Amino acid sequence: MKKGFTLLELLGVLAILAFLGVSSVILFGKNNEDLTNEDLKNKYREIQQAAILYMDLNDSWLSNFTENGEAFIKLSVLQNENLISKKMVNPVNGDKFSSGDLVKVCIANRGSSNEFVDSCILSYESENNIKCIANRDGNPTNCCDSCNH
Repeated sequence: MKKGFTLLELLGVLAILAFLGVSSVILFGKNNEDLTNEDLKNKYREIQQAAILYMDLNDSWLSNFTENGEAFIKLSVLQNENLISKKMVNPVNGDKFSSGDLVKVCIANRGSSNEFVDSCILSYESENNIKCIANRDGNPTNCCDSCNH
């Protein structure tokens, strides 16, 4: 009768443990990335909801919105009104959101029977350089496409 384990048995156990370790690291790494992206989408939605609330609280914005069908609100205005945090950061890259970014709130499908309020976040660097940051769902595509009159 032998005592202990053979080298082959020990190597087999180590290989199984290494496989489980690598698998869990890959699985948890992917899950963490998904959570970070979901957190970013939630922050974009929070910013857009703050813009709509700001318009509801300020009659001058609301009347302009009703007349033109759209309004642009700077993030700095929402921060100054304490509707969003001045310290809000992008969870993906750790940068603060730019106070110069704009929230576009618009009436989608204007003139039809299924009008609704849509919003998106835009990065405004110049008249010719406006890019989509996030649509109403927090995704970086199709910014306010439903609002194009």
